[in-house]
Amino acid sequence: MKKLFTLLALSALLFTGLSCSSDDNALAVTPPVEEEIPPVVVDPKDQVTFLPHLVEVETGTTVRFAVMLGKQATVDFDLYVNQVKQDTTAYTFDKVGTYIVVAKKEGYKDSNEHKITAMDKLIVSPKVESEIVEGTMVEFTVKTLDGTLIEGADILLNNQKVTTPWKAVAGNYDLRASKQGYIKSEPTKITVKQMPALFITNETSNNIIEATQVLFEVVSKDGRPVEGVELFIGDNPITNPWKATVGTHQVIAKKQGYQDSKPFQIIVIAKPKATGHIYFENKRFETDHTELAFVGFKTIHHGDPTQYAVWRETTISTDKTGRCEVFFATPAIVNEDFTYTAIDPSMTKDITWMEVNVYINNRRVFAYGIKEQIKGRYRIIGSDRPYYINAEYFVEIKDGTKLLFSQRFNGERKVYNYTFNL
Repeated sequence: MKKLFTLLALSALLFTGLSCSSDDNALAVTPPVEEEIPPVVVDPKDQVTFLPHLVEVETGTTVRFAVMLGKQATVDFDLYVNQVKQDTTAYTFDKVGTYIVVAKKEGYKDSNEHKITAMDKLIVSPKVESEIVEGTMVEFTVKTLDGTLIEGADILLNNQKVTTPWKAVAGNYDLRASKQGYIKSEPTKITVKQMPALFITNETSNNIIEATQVLFEVVSKDGRPVEGVELFIGDNPITNPWKATVGTHQVIAKKQGYQDSKPFQIIVIAKPKATGHIYFENKRFETDHTELAFVGFKTIHHGDPTQYAVWRETTISTDKTGRCEVFFATPAIVNEDFTYTAIDPSMTKDITWMEVNVYINNRRVFAYGIKEQIKGRYRIIGSDRPYYINAEYFVEIKDGTKLLFSQRFNGERKVYNYTFNL
């Protein structure tokens, strides 16, 4: 075409010269206007899809180029990348940088310079070892394909930029990362699950006696125990078990990955005053603590052998130097399977007082075992909390009119190895 246009232009000039020499008055022939030759238009094309406006590629990508000659596409041209002629019309952008691509073909003007930037593509993933649960503080790792860590990238969730670490909210997200000079990562699907709830399931919450060790039971919705839970009253953490203090308290259970429990109300009342004494051999000790323990079953002969339940009341002096142990027995019920059930002391007047021992500084200083001379009573009043009873308790030993021993205790005591149905 260029050659044809040149020949036509020379012919026109020759024709003009001849006319002037033969007739000076002849009209001058206006030379034809030179048409601008259209440049070669370069349109990059990868191996599959035609890319007419490609300006960025991922490093390692091979691009096959085609050009338009008029309205016809062709691959019959020479490809120059950064002024270096290539052997083919395909080029692999294997390094990060900016490349100038030009197409040349004999008989045509060179194409305009086509600038293509090769960049590394980002890869992003959440730093979690398991599924993401609502409320989790999530950080993200951003790197390139070769494993190079990238700092300062923007984290996008459903195309919205978020701060890191991100406090997870339940839902489904497309996770991407972007940074100037890099190709944005492909979307990664992540799901944030709704947090399971915690529940405090203690059966008793009212009239807890102060100083009681309260063990809180925390479970999930399916009733399974949850370990590693933190407990709070207000903003103050408490231990589990917790030593109860007087007042009305709202206890909340918390754990990472779980919804906080609803407030669990617990009412703690002041410890009832317990008073008593131990007297023997003209010595008297004040007492403020006693315990009742079920010892076991024993056959006692009152004529016919009878099964009895044996109990032990252990009373401690206020100064902790004295201790008194009183053993007594109540009848036992024989069950159909030949097992026994104890009758608690307040349900019978048939109490057999068996033995009294007094210790000072852990040395026994008084012992008595003549059952007929030991008298007493045991009346259970009620219970304010599990494993404890309130009772009036009195025992004495006389030799004629002489008082050898007496013990009295009114108030609460802990019960071991037996549960009263009060």
